[in-house]
Amino acid sequence: MLLTSEEFKKILKFGEGETIEFKKEISAIPDLAKQFTAFSNIRGGWMLFGIDDRKKVIGIKAGEKEKQLLINVARNNCQPHIAIKCDLLDTDKKRILVIHVPEGGDKPYQANGKVYVRIDSHTHVATGEELRRLIYESGRLFYEKRPVIESNLGHLDEKKLKTYVRRILKQKQRFFREGKIIPTIAGILLFGKYPQGFLPTSTLKAYFFSGREKDIRYIKDKEDVEGTLPEVIDKTLAFIQKNRRIIPDMTGVRRKDIPTYPDYSAREILANAVAHRDYSLSGAKVEVLMFDDRMEVISPGNLPPSISIERLGIDHYSRNPLIAKVLNQMEYIEEVGMGIRRVREEMASLKLPIPKFENEGINFKVTFLCPRTSEIFEKKEEVGLTSRQKKAIEYAKEKGSITTREYRQITAIGKVYAVKELNDLVKKGLLKTMGKGRSTRYIVID
Repeated sequence: MLLTSEEFKKILKFGEGETIEFKKEISAIPDLAKQFTAFSNIRGGWMLFGIDDRKKVIGIKAGEKEKQLLINVARNNCQPHIAIKCDLLDTDKKRILVIHVPEGGDKPYQANGKVYVRIDSHTHVATGEELRRLIYESGRLFYEKRPVIESNLGHLDEKKLKTYVRRILKQKQRFFREGKIIPTIAGILLFGKYPQGFLPTSTLKAYFFSGREKDIRYIKDKEDVEGTLPEVIDKTLAFIQKNRRIIPDMTGVRRKDIPTYPDYSAREILANAVAHRDYSLSGAKVEVLMFDDRMEVISPGNLPPSISIERLGIDHYSRNPLIAKVLNQMEYIEEVGMGIRRVREEMASLKLPIPKFENEGINFKVTFLCPRTSEIFEKKEEVGLTSRQKKAIEYAKEKGSITTREYRQITAIGKVYAVKELNDLVKKGLLKTMGKGRSTRYIVID
């Protein structure tokens, strides 16, 4: 059974959208082929026959003959053919014909001599840019190999290129198209003097927010990171190191400070984001968003249909294999599939939460969760807090915040020691500051 009654009710309540289409009856073959290919060219979807546009279940007379008709349309009228699944669902004495159209792995799919895509609840003929993206997603043409027409050999950094050639096998010709020497997108991104002059979307946006929400009012630090891909990786890792929290581990003989986002894991995920992103998405940039409780690394472009979240780190795929190969040779990323496994191993060995991987809209997002302050607070005896500092945390939890003056009043210590001890709690990731100068307040991080 493709759908249970409960699943059907949820789809009916949700209504039509990018992955759901209602039909009163079985339409003409050209329209069926059009809808099938449009779904396969995006994320796949569901077609339910026997429901009108107002979401009213009217039912349909259908059986094995109708199911075979639809299967034949998907096989014979779609290029390449599509392996749909059909089922009959009886609900409230009405019969619904259910079709599941899978996302295709051999895009673009065509019908009636055209390529169609779904946008919201409508099917449209693909634009030139959408068609190019489908071709890149299929792996038939890698976007990284496109020439940057406006550029020439002088736009590459000769020193960087020679350094690479001396270290690795001489492969300079791979960065150029034959004939007139024109750098490709890969060449500009890896060795350009100023890649963002030709490819503005290669700028990485890094933000550090106070709190848990993406709100410009609470930006504590930000940077538009530019340069070649190796430089972008290095600069962004420095940004992360500057703004991440440190967790003191007192379980051994000596105290050991553990960063919430360890260098190897942060660098690997960051390097993967710039290496495997979809550079064909106009206006889309890699983002690193740091919050009090997490860090998100957002890369334009979903995982391809051939790779599932569950198989990440097991199956191999690279949207930009040449860029990935060079970054691997430069020791920025591991061999395809190896890095994710090592990230999981490092995080687990440090007793830190394993990163969460997910497709989100047109992006792929990796979320590092920061251990909750309450978990650290419950073990405050292990992190070397003084009795005065414990009082500060209790006071801040009860009152909502604490100032240097209030801390001095409840502990009877001088200003210098009060500031030093409160700042130590900030360094340990138990408190954060709000305001500046005399108006500075210390707040417990939840």
